[in-house]
Amino acid sequence: QDILNASASYGTDPVFGAQRSAAALSTLDLLDAATSDANKQAYILDMYFESKANLLQSLLNQLSSASANSDGGGAGTAAYAEGILSKIVLILQHDVLIHPYQIFILRNFPTIENDPAAADTIMSSLPIFVPQLVQVKASNFLAAHLPLIRTKVK
Repeated sequence: QDILNASASYGTDPVFGAQRSAAALSTLDLLDAATSDANKQAYILDMYFESKANLLQSLLNQLSSASANSDGGGAGTAAYAEGILSKIVLILQHDVLIHPYQIFILRNFPTIENDPAAADTIMSSLPIFVPQLVQVKASNFLAAHLPLIRTKVK
């Protein structure tokens, strides 16, 4: 899971986050021979969205601790909280909406090397995903996490 968590869009150019996430998923899939082919799609999607949930929860905890530790506020605390909020927005935009579409449905994404064959090589080890399953998983993720984010941000 740490390899998947490290592929988050914040901290680096988010355009190439799909490549990092797909490579991490491919690696984890190749290492896990125990999961049957019938359950592989759901397992990979669950693993992907669970890692994003863990990232969001970590950022929300940082946001809560920053507001709890602030004694009267200040520009430093506000800037720190704004930085965390921008990371949350990047995760929602890229890691929850754009990258799953690029990885699981299009099976094509921008690569650091600007080589279309690199995406094909990474995707060749992953199963073909049913678009409706990806949509349901993303919708369920948003339905579960957007209210939590809204509550914590207030």
